[in-house]
Amino acid sequence: MVFVPYIALTDDGLVVRNGVSLRTIPYLNIVRVKPGYYGILVVTNDRRAFNVWGVQKPNYATWFHKQVRADIVTQAITDRVAAERADRRTTDTH
Repeated sequence: MVFVPYIALTDDGLVVRNGVSLRTIPYLNIVRVKPGYYGILVVTNDRRAFNVWGVQKPNYATWFHKQVRADIVTQAITDRVAAERADRRTTDTH
């Protein structure tokens, strides 16, 4: 059996598979997302931190301010979190 790192944006939240662990992090629980050498760092509102192994940012990209796939995925997650929060505010005011 092969354990391939996996990340997906779903209706339920951010789905992350690192090795043998599989978890879904609800978008409203995500407070910080940052690309890095070991993967995308996701910090939740209960201060837990997860490295998403599926997409890493090479050191050269950080040093030379190059946009790579990790930056694009990080932005997609950030945009989805912002959209969920905006939707939540709209729903709560009605």
